[in-house]
Amino acid sequence: VPSGYPKKLLSPLAWTRAEVEKWQSECFPELGDDNVQAINEALRIFEDISAETFPLLSPLAERFRQVAGHCYKGIGFQIVRGLDPLEYTPEQNAIVYASIAAHITSRRGFINIGREGLW
Repeated sequence: VPSGYPKKLLSPLAWTRAEVEKWQSECFPELGDDNVQAINEALRIFEDISAETFPLLSPLAERFRQVAGHCYKGIGFQIVRGLDPLEYTPEQNAIVYASIAAHITSRRGFINIGREGLW
């Protein structure tokens, strides 16, 4: 233990592997079928993010189509600047990011131009 650090921590945040193994139900809560169904429904709604569900005025939508052109037929990327993430909540940032991405492409998550790894 480095100099200045306590030799022993006494806190609910300090535990051993053996203690965690004893606390299985507390440490690893199991979701019921109804919980899993609720998560799957929320995911389905979230996956519906598209250019149609996040409408933008035509000039901006066209600009994002141009970004798509650079990404798929040009140098392979563009960095869109101008939005200040501090002006939005974390949730709003996620929505804005996913929705702008939906204007650039309806497909997300591929690893390379061959679309390998697409999900």
